[in-house]
Amino acid sequence: MFDPSCKIEEFLSQTLDPPGFESIRSAARVLQEMGALTVDEHLTELGQKFGYLPVHPYTSRMLIFSILMNCLDPALILACASKCKDLFVLPILPDEKKRAVAARSELASLYGGCGDQFTIIAAFQCWVNAKKMGLESRFCSQYFVSESAMSKLDVMRKNLAAELYRNGLINTSRNYCSNAYDPGILQAVLVAGMYPMVGKLVFPYGSGKKILLNTKSIDSVCLNSHTLDYRLSSQKSLDCSFVVYDEITSIDWDLRIGNCTVVGLLPLFLLSKVIDVDHAKHCTDNIITVIIDGWLNFESTAFDAFHMNYLRELLTATIIYKVSQHFFT
Repeated sequence: MFDPSCKIEEFLSQTLDPPGFESIRSAARVLQEMGALTVDEHLTELGQKFGYLPVHPYTSRMLIFSILMNCLDPALILACASKCKDLFVLPILPDEKKRAVAARSELASLYGGCGDQFTIIAAFQCWVNAKKMGLESRFCSQYFVSESAMSKLDVMRKNLAAELYRNGLINTSRNYCSNAYDPGILQAVLVAGMYPMVGKLVFPYGSGKKILLNTKSIDSVCLNSHTLDYRLSSQKSLDCSFVVYDEITSIDWDLRIGNCTVVGLLPLFLLSKVIDVDHAKHCTDNIITVIIDGWLNFESTAFDAFHMNYLRELLTATIIYKVSQHFFT
């Protein structure tokens, strides 16, 4: 019989092919930071909710957060899109490549966003609308979208929604998508699902230079998103903006960011783990330097920082309360 007091490392060491110690500790640390696991390695009520769903814990967090924020459908799309490759057709001819990049940029703008995740959400929603009118093939051709991939994504999305329903996280009597088109809430949902995969945009001086990203562990990573590069090339005013991304890959001996989307500071602040103030820096005109999770710095008035932190604590308490009270439906 399984001993409830058995530690994670001890239990996994008895398996046929046990993972390494560092991998176990890293996974446990992630679950603890997300509030799914206590310090003494017991599942919280939030962790139990995560266990209901056949997706990564980060994706589970995004789905539960989207339910609470009435922004479920975009989260369902993104949760399934991560497992559905080649949603977009990549043309070979130069002129068609430019058209494809412009088309993806146009799709992202429909959700008031800048980046790949907004593009995926918009592409799927537009495909659904076109399908209702029998125009899905025309839409896919015009916007370089894979019709077969969209059909597969649709099936996966419905199956995942059925899992949420089966486990009592949603029901059929309530609208969970009333905020599905709100850019600010969409950004918060993205951050909930992708944090701490976040970086700060850096625009090097000089024309033609690549837009870079500074992350917590790596400086000056190149963007690999043609859509985002296209949108940002004429928006240098965004040099204080942040980006959430899905992965960092190595391409031709160079580190590149994969799918990514620009987000504002407030969602990062509200959903971060640790907030601190840099007391070493001299404060002028009541301006202080706030530090998010030990590395993201920004300046704010003490008054604004106090109220943002209050909202952050209130949001955390609300999520914990709703989860503990099973207040989803």
